[in-house]
Amino acid sequence: RQLPKKTKRTWKLLSNALIRYYCSQFTQTALSRYYSAKRERSEHLCDYLNRLSDYARNARLQFEKGGRDAKEHVQQFLVTCGDDNIAESLYHTRVNDIHELEEIIEDVLMGKERMVKRDGVDRHSRSRDSRRDEPHARQSRRDRRESDRRVVTTTATHRA
Repeated sequence: RQLPKKTKRTWKLLSNALIRYYCSQFTQTALSRYYSAKRERSEHLCDYLNRLSDYARNARLQFEKGGRDAKEHVQQFLVTCGDDNIAESLYHTRVNDIHELEEIIEDVLMGKERMVKRDGVDRHSRSRDSRRDEPHARQSRRDRRESDRRVVTTTATHRA
């Protein structure tokens, strides 16, 4: 989170902001920190999952061995991850442990990335095709240049 410029320049405001930010983290219990965690905008999904898992470990939740705590941990992640598409696609997936969830998330993100790249290539080639269909673009540049060329003849005289 970025601080306002005035806060960055004024020691008293900066000091208060730092105390408020860092002390608020330690006044919470580990369990309340776990349940109040939210993914930051720029945070990668897997980084958030690791941070949430650390909070769960500090709260002594037994999510790594499977069972009810693991299922609740996955649900907590899906509710707080901030990506509705991922949450919707993973909501009904049966996940045995958090490491499997991380692998699934990475696979889904890589698939989305491939689709975006493919769509970008399709759009690019479609826009090229549509330019070919335009009336002024039917001839290639070379064809237009050749049709515009004028033949100039000159006579050379030779003096001996």
